[in-house]
Amino acid sequence: MKDTSGLVARLLTRQRWAIWTSSEYLEGFGTPSTLDDLRDHFCIVGHRRGQPLSWRVRVGEDSIHFAPAVTHQLGDGEAMIHAAIVGMGLCQMPRCLFSDDINGGRLVEVLGGYEPDPVELHAVWPKVSHLRPKVRYVVDELVKVCAHWQ
Repeated sequence: MKDTSGLVARLLTRQRWAIWTSSEYLEGFGTPSTLDDLRDHFCIVGHRRGQPLSWRVRVGEDSIHFAPAVTHQLGDGEAMIHAAIVGMGLCQMPRCLFSDDINGGRLVEVLGGYEPDPVELHAVWPKVSHLRPKVRYVVDELVKVCAHWQ
């Protein structure tokens, strides 16, 4: 966060991101081992204002933005997860959103060596002398919800 004057921020969690797909997809198309291999794979990406979003990946010591070849562009994270589960391709999302599908064996991580630095998630509110109870309640609930998102 660049300019925090007049704001209060509380770190809620650090989200670890990874690239996922179904084992059925890997059986049909093979497992990518490098970013260059993604040219031969179906990639499911999100979009903002009609533009595909890049993936964050680690290359050497740096986390960079990588633009995979877009096969499916979806505007809903849950739809992206379901597309990966049914074998439509690979997608990148925070690990916390995949935990049930990972534990259930519906998704497999690929390109684990390219995992980027975690993304910090904050609650931000205006700096005031007396915090309103409803703001405190929302922040406290967010802290509880995010506690298991490691």
